Amino acid sequence: TALGGVLIFVRPRILRGKLLVDMDISL
Repeated sequence: TALGGVLIFVRPRILRGKLLVDMDISL
């Protein structure tokens, strides 16, 4: 489905964003 494709495309970006934020906080 189109929505499923969007979620799959957006979720990795959100996870990467959280990881980047966590790294910035730890640094």
